[in-house]
Amino acid sequence: STIDKKDIESGFQVPYEVRYSPKYGRSVFVLEPIEKGEIIWDDKYNAEFSDEATLRHFLKSIPYNLQCEILLWAYPVEGGNADVELDDGSFINHGTTDEEINFDGNNRASRDIEAGEELLMNYTDFIAYDTVKWFDEIRS
Repeated sequence: STIDKKDIESGFQVPYEVRYSPKYGRSVFVLEPIEKGEIIWDDKYNAEFSDEATLRHFLKSIPYNLQCEILLWAYPVEGGNADVELDDGSFINHGTTDEEINFDGNNRASRDIEAGEELLMNYTDFIAYDTVKWFDEIRS
């Protein structure tokens, strides 16, 4: 039998797969058409760290190779925190044009999305670049 990925520790609310994108590398692709406004993903597997000590404690609790992955995919957010997605949501890439972007900051489809289309969002909607000094120091 086949196990549907949306039933396995993922916040995705729609059928999807992670595969290689020539432009962006590993990326999320939807397997069915998605209507504008439909919830695509629930951030229930998002980890939020409010300070350096909490993030360091978490990193020490996981294998070294996963520490590197967490630091690679984590990002600073408003309020001085650092967040990271602990599911396949971490593979949603940044779109470079309004035409490409189909996934909004509320985890919904910002337009109709065709089956097989790559999910792309605008990272500048939620990433607070250069604002969380303790996080920048850990990553460097």
